[in-house]
Amino acid sequence: MDLLTINLLNGISFGMILFLLAMGLSITLGVMGILNLAHGALFMIGGFIALSTANAGGNFWLAILLGSIGAGVFGLIIERLFLSRLYQQLDNQVLLTLGLVYIIGNVALWIYGGRVQLFDSPPVLTWKISIGDYAFPFYRIFLIGVGAIAFIALWWVVERTRVGSIVRAGMDNKEMTRPSVSITVSPAALCSPWGHW
Repeated sequence: MDLLTINLLNGISFGMILFLLAMGLSITLGVMGILNLAHGALFMIGGFIALSTANAGGNFWLAILLGSIGAGVFGLIIERLFLSRLYQQLDNQVLLTLGLVYIIGNVALWIYGGRVQLFDSPPVLTWKISIGDYAFPFYRIFLIGVGAIAFIALWWVVERTRVGSIVRAGMDNKEMTRPSVSITVSPAALCSPWGHW
């Protein structure tokens, strides 16, 4: 029974990693209509920025913050320079982003090599939980918690807020979510005989 519990927790924690990866990809595809196959490469960029920060003497939480910001900035640059010209062109998006996967992967291989790169977790995440005769790392429980919080936050934003309503409407009809044209009329035009509507 203990081994079954350990395997179940391992599966859930790995599933949360996949969920966090897929969450961004599904939002990008659903909201923007962009099939970004380089989404995983952007996660890798964030991981290597975090690794470099930790190796340079930064702490774990600063590394996570800078890695997240760095991946976001890279994603914004890719969208502004390349993907913004390819809306509604899924075939071209696939070719471009698949090429970016190879480029980003080879640059990372050139800089960091092919070995697994690790850095130390903070002390608060290094302790273990006893499950019968086995010890389960707390950082995996933490990962499950982060994934659950991300799921609830995403659900709440999409289903319960005005921003979520606009996003859901934009997925079905992008024209409906565009700002409407406003007409500005000067006070002098209202006072003139031709200013009446």
